[in-house]
Amino acid sequence: MLTTWNGRDARTIKPREVIDLLDGIVDRGSPVMANRTATYLGQMFKFGIHRTIVDDSPVKLLYKPGGKEKPLDRALSEDELEAFVHGHSVACVTAQRAHCLMFLLLTLQRGTELSAFEVVGM
Repeated sequence: MLTTWNGRDARTIKPREVIDLLDGIVDRGSPVMANRTATYLGQMFKFGIHRTIVDDSPVKLLYKPGGKEKPLDRALSEDELEAFVHGHSVACVTAQRAHCLMFLLLTLQRGTELSAFEVVGM
């Protein structure tokens, strides 16, 4: 989207242009990327509205252009698990991130599930 709208004022982007952009992504065989792009565009325009950069969003009525996504059925192999356990601290930029990733692995949680966790009594 950056190359398509490079130099454009966000207030000039019309819903039809958004649809054409996302349909192009779907047509090239990347429906999940089209859904992600639609999400990012929505977030950017919401930010623009909040900051009074734009008055309205051309993506406010947009459906997922790539359709419903199928959940992935993926598990780490034993070799991948071993590599992660022994190398996660090297692969992470910060120690905090390394600890978070290990916690996610050990609790079998997704990041979104963990971030929604509310500590009672604190």
